[in-house]
Order: sequence, then structure tokens, then C-alpha cells
Amino acid sequence: MMKTVGIDLRCLPADGTEGAGVAHAVRFLISELVKCDVSWIWQVFLPNGAKMPVEFFSENIKFVYLPNATGSSLRKALHQNPCDILFVPSGACAPGIPIPQIPWVHDLAIFDHPEWFSESFFHRQISTRLFASGLKKAPIIFAVSQSTKTDVVRHLSIRPDQIIVTKEGGDPILEKMDHQSDATDVQSSPYCLAIGTIEPRKNFQMLVEIWSDIFTKTGRHLVIVGKKGWGDIEIASKDFVRTIENASDEEKRTVVSHADIVLVPSWFEGFGLVALEGMQAGSAVITSDRGALPEVIGLHGLAIPPDRSDLWKEKIIRLLMDDDIRQNLAKQGKERSKEFSWKKTAEVICGAIGSVVSDILVRE
Repeated sequence: MMKTVGIDLRCLPADGTEGAGVAHAVRFLISELVKCDVSWIWQVFLPNGAKMPVEFFSENIKFVYLPNATGSSLRKALHQNPCDILFVPSGACAPGIPIPQIPWVHDLAIFDHPEWFSESFFHRQISTRLFASGLKKAPIIFAVSQSTKTDVVRHLSIRPDQIIVTKEGGDPILEKMDHQSDATDVQSSPYCLAIGTIEPRKNFQMLVEIWSDIFTKTGRHLVIVGKKGWGDIEIASKDFVRTIENASDEEKRTVVSHADIVLVPSWFEGFGLVALEGMQAGSAVITSDRGALPEVIGLHGLAIPPDRSDLWKEKIIRLLMDDDIRQNLAKQGKERSKEFSWKKTAEVICGAIGSVVSDILVRE
């Protein structure tokens, strides 16, 4: 009998927006997952109002809409629409689910740096314990990077052979775009770019603090694209710094493909999708040397400690003042980015889920 694999998409915004962070990655992944040749039926659970992650239907995919994104809503839907396995792209398995759940873990930053998150101590204790419990019960775990896999083993003492590194795939549209060296409609002069929610972990304030000297020597502006998050991080209004809070995916692609340098100064990233997308767009990339960022850029970008603002300023100025070095780095990064794709990620995930499905069939 054909099995059913559910996909828990409660991480997608219920307001119909594209979403950022995990939701951004999940949309790309699901679009490739449903194209894979599999021996089961997909059953996709998502909140009412959420934008569908795929643009087509088939007899092998069923969508189940939830009245809200709560665990109780998912449990009720699963009772009415049974599955054999539930894939959880957010990484956070819901409690009380009677079937095996397979999480896709993005990072464990909250375990090492709770100060980066807005949750109260009490809520954080509950959510991290539930998160850990879900991982420990999972038959297998997907991790977006080797860095995340290492953190799962370190914090939760889960066997490494239970954890499969999937990587991520960036933006397939950016991959096909040509880098443009001229300015864009959103920024009328040459610029460097940082993208992400404006919050402490992203370390954007460091860039703002050093940019006066960079602008004086190079004439490049700093553009920061991202919505304001928690932590009361204020980006000071300056002539050489511009923030864009609400940008569509198309607008983000445009600013990435025209940037001289894409900057990712984060204190930590579980993967580093912005760095990968910067390389795909043909921009030179500078990242911090924390988390999975060195894994993503390899030897084809610059990795600098996030607390060394002097080095950031020095390297940025050097790249901006030497077109040959910058363009060569961008070219190498473009080649590096071809090693990543959502198709490869989807094939890894489907292959591992297939093994779990086979085990279920054997036990029956």
C-alpha cells in the first residue's frame, strides 16, 4: 500500500507574504521536493492564508489547510488526514504527534546565545526542551550544514550517523542573472549590501560604525535591506547609509545583483543563505568566520571575525579600491555557488525519507 508523507508548513506566514529566513528557504525546498520521483503521496499541511510553496497540483500532492499554526490544529488535521511520517522543515517538531517526525534543523544558536532571542526565560526553557525532545525522538535528522550537525551532537548527544547534512540551494533565479556593475533604481550610486532582519545577531551596527571612513575613501554607500526585528537596534540615519525595510523578492534580487560587495557580518549563521545568494549573483562576498559561513564560501570569499571591525574596514576598502581583485573574487564565488542546488538538497532528503518509509514497510 502506498504510504503518505506529511509536510508541516506551519512556518509559512498566514498573511500571504513570502516570509524570510526559514520560510524563504522552505519555499525553494518544497518546490523541488514535489518534483522528485518518490514512492509515496505528499500531504502538505499549511495555515489558512499562507501562500502555497508550489505553483501546481498533481495527484501525488494533497494540500490540507489549517485554521491556525498551533500544534493542536496540526494534531486535529493529522487525525482527519492520517500520514505515516511527518517531515518538519522548520526543525521544531510538534508535541503529541503519534507518527515519526523528521526535522530539518537550521541552527541551535538559542542554546549557546539565548541573549540573541526575544523569548522570556520561562518560554525559552519550554521551547528548547520541546525542540530537544523532538530531535531525540526523530528516526533521522536533517541539518542544513556540518556546523549545525556538530551543534546537535554537542548539545543533545545524538549520534552523528543519525544526522544527515543537506546544505541549501540559494536562489535559482539569481543563479541565472548576470551581475550588473551599475547602480539600481533603489540606490542611484555604487554600494555594498547587507540583507537580514535588523537584530543583534546580524551585527549590522558594526558596518554602520565603520562606513564613514569607507565612504570617504571609496564613495560607496551601504545599503541594508531588512525588516526591524527585536532588540531595539537602530540604524542611524546617515547620508552614506540607506535602509530598505520592505523589499519584494524581485527587489532583493535586483539589489544583490548590482552590489559591489555582499556583506554578512553575523555573529552566527546556521547556514548562510545570503552569502550563497551573493555568490550566485556574481557579487564579491565578505562574511564573518562564525557558524556555517566558512563552509558556504569555502576559499572563494573572505571570512573575518565579527568583532574585528578594523579588519572589516581594511578588507572592504581594499576590495573596493581594486576592481581586478574584487571581480576575481566574485568570479570564484560564482563558480563555488554552482556546488549548491535545491535539487541536490531535495534528492538527499527524499533518499533518506525513502529509507524510513522502507523500514516502516518491513516492520509491517
